[in-house]
Amino acid sequence: MPFSVEFRVLGEPQPKGSWKALIGKHGRAFVVPDNAHSKAWERAVAMAGLRVKPPRPLDCPVRVEIEFWLARPAKPKFADAPAARIDLDKLIRSTGDALTGLLYVDDSRIVELVAAKKFGPVSGARIKVTALIADQGELQL
Repeated sequence: MPFSVEFRVLGEPQPKGSWKALIGKHGRAFVVPDNAHSKAWERAVAMAGLRVKPPRPLDCPVRVEIEFWLARPAKPKFADAPAARIDLDKLIRSTGDALTGLLYVDDSRIVELVAAKKFGPVSGARIKVTALIADQGELQL
C-alpha cells in the first residue's frame, strides 16, 4: 500500500522568495534570503514532518496537498480570502523545500499539487503527502 501522511504545522507561514546580493565590508559579494523569517518556518515544517516521516524519503511520484492558514488582518482587502500580501507559490516553495530529504528525496518528485491559503483561527498549515505508486525501493511481497 502506498505511503500517505497528513500533519499540521503551527506558526506563521513564510514565503521563500528571492535572494538579494550584498557587498561586504571587504568588497566581497554574498547573497542572503529576501525573507529572514523563512528559515524559522522551514524549521517548523521539518520538525512536524520528522514526527511522521517514512523510514527513508520517498523516491517515487508524490501528491502534495497544503492548506495554509493566515491571520486575518484588521482590514483585509478581500473579506473572505487572503488574496494579498503573501504569494501562494512562494509559500509552497518554502514548505516543499523543508520536506525535501525528509518525506521525499527531492521536490522534483512532486507531480500533483493542491494548495490554498485561507484565513484561520490560528496561523499554520495542514500538509498531506501521498505516494502515487509504491516506492521503487520497497520490498514487494
